Amino acid sequence: MKYTELEARVLDVALLLHAEHGGGNNSTFTTRVVTSSGTDTYSAMAAALCSLKGPRHGGANLMVMQMMQNIRENLHDTEDDEELEAYLKKLLHGEAFDRKGLIYGMGHAVYSLSDPREVVFKGYVEQLAHEKGRDKDLALYNKIEHMAPQLIAEERKIFKGVSPNVDFYSGFVYDMLGIPMELYTPLFAVARVMGWSAHRIEELLSANKIIRPAYKSLGGTHEYIRRTVSASSAPTMPVTMTMAPVRAAMPPSSAATSMLMAVVTDFGSRVAYCSWVRSIASASAKALPRLTSVPTEMPAMMAGAFFLSRSSFSYSGMASATVAGSSR
Repeated sequence: MKYTELEARVLDVALLLHAEHGGGNNSTFTTRVVTSSGTDTYSAMAAALCSLKGPRHGGANLMVMQMMQNIRENLHDTEDDEELEAYLKKLLHGEAFDRKGLIYGMGHAVYSLSDPREVVFKGYVEQLAHEKGRDKDLALYNKIEHMAPQLIAEERKIFKGVSPNVDFYSGFVYDMLGIPMELYTPLFAVARVMGWSAHRIEELLSANKIIRPAYKSLGGTHEYIRRTVSASSAPTMPVTMTMAPVRAAMPPSSAATSMLMAVVTDFGSRVAYCSWVRSIASASAKALPRLTSVPTEMPAMMAGAFFLSRSSFSYSGMASATVAGSSR
């Protein structure tokens, strides 16, 4: 199949409009976050693709297409404004389509007055619809474009403004170009990889710190482990750890052993007063003197966490000690 000049031009414009959209969109931000960890380009692009795959991001035009098909199937006359408005209200009330209460293709996190990409794209959409004989479908899109923002503002009490975004028309264009729906999101990725690459390069050249967004818990404080919990009522998570590799390691270090014993014996009294915590600390303290060697380069705190992260352990000369409720 060979595209006409107009078809090729419309596809080219679609790719250009989808190529970049600032660093705040989900997949581009993902690219920056993953890049800041120092990983390679392939991993950063793979992470961005995983983000784009989501129906709220790169799959949004698919949801628009499915919604439009649902509207056509449930309306007796798509040219009847009253019937269309009533059905759009059903969508907003969660009574139709996927019952999510959304009119897909409407609204944007940043663009409230208008999506400049959609404004540019619509002129090409209209030209292609006329050439393809899809004027009736275009009329339905136009009606929804005008009705939906007003209905959303009334139902949701949104005062900042709602407008169609570029996803509202992109699926319609791809359909007119004969592109299968399964390729809509991959086509989005083909365009957006340019933006991802630009942001990755900028992150590599201008930043030298890992991105770590700040989070603030709004859930208040909770007593996750009650101090009255007994060993018998606590959950059991038996795991067996063989210590032979440690015994066969480097020459013994009495200082490291002493520090490790202090860590595990102090854990029960300082972190929590549960009987099962005191049990694992006691069992670990008894076990440590029987080790013939402890790697000198192993930090004592890491070694203590290693012991305490297992709910049971065993090695030759000592029976397996199973303790309820591991600290994972």
